[in-house]
Amino acid sequence: MEALSSSGRIESNYLTLTVATARSAENDELSWWTQHDERVTGTDRLYDFTVGAVSGHSVSFSYCEDSTGLEYKNLSTGQVIANTSGSAANHTLREGQLSKGKGELWAVSTLLTQNGAQQCMHD
Repeated sequence: MEALSSSGRIESNYLTLTVATARSAENDELSWWTQHDERVTGTDRLYDFTVGAVSGHSVSFSYCEDSTGLEYKNLSTGQVIANTSGSAANHTLREGQLSKGKGELWAVSTLLTQNGAQQCMHD
């Protein structure tokens, strides 16, 4: 979210904590926001976190995201664009792998997204 809010592929936390295929997927998302000159604003709720057991230098994780509280802002005009996506599009399952980095840091190395995941369609 920090890189998205600043549109910064060079933002230091983003570069340190997003690696491998996760970074290329997130770079595509950052490109979309940059091309549309928009940023996200509002509340993004994350819940139902799970983290697997560490296996070597990696660990799996998953969580649900409820983005019904988000809106979008056009940076050129200042116009706030309402989130009109339906419930399924606003409830997303994210699953991935964390890889052990330098020191105590763990970085996101893979990230898969499933919009409308049934297990995320609750409060």
